[in-house]
Amino acid sequence: MPIPLPPIVALEDTVLALDPGKFTGLALIQPHVSTHVLSSELDVDAVVSAFQKIRDHVGHQHLEVVMEAFTISERTIKTALSLDALDLIGYVKLSCTTAGIPFKLQLPAQAKSFATDSKLKAIGWYDRTPDGHKNDALRHLLVYMINTYSDWSSEHIIPALAKELLV
Repeated sequence: MPIPLPPIVALEDTVLALDPGKFTGLALIQPHVSTHVLSSELDVDAVVSAFQKIRDHVGHQHLEVVMEAFTISERTIKTALSLDALDLIGYVKLSCTTAGIPFKLQLPAQAKSFATDSKLKAIGWYDRTPDGHKNDALRHLLVYMINTYSDWSSEHIIPALAKELLV
């Protein structure tokens, strides 16, 4: 089934955040166009297709990608070991490196400790899904936006978070 191209504007700065796995969370924003975030939870093949469409539509010079890093631990081995996350990270990293697209890995703890459910709710980004991967991608997007787009974040995110912190 083909993935429809999300309503994004070509040739504008676009940030794509991914929480990789068998089902991958995807979050996309064009901060200079809108504060609206597009997000979804897709299987690996659909994510690869969506990534290619977004890259081709936006243009490699206007795309930035942030992904959750994945480490195989004892816990991973004891539960369902799937290499989908590592495969997807490798594919996206290689594609970005080849095309000159900025690529950043973030640790799960970076996102989960800062971008809590209550903060995602405060900025209107929280959207519960069965496996939570969509929100995990949104967590990485939030951390990345605050660290990388500080002026935009000061205007669009920090006021809503301040209200949350004052409650």
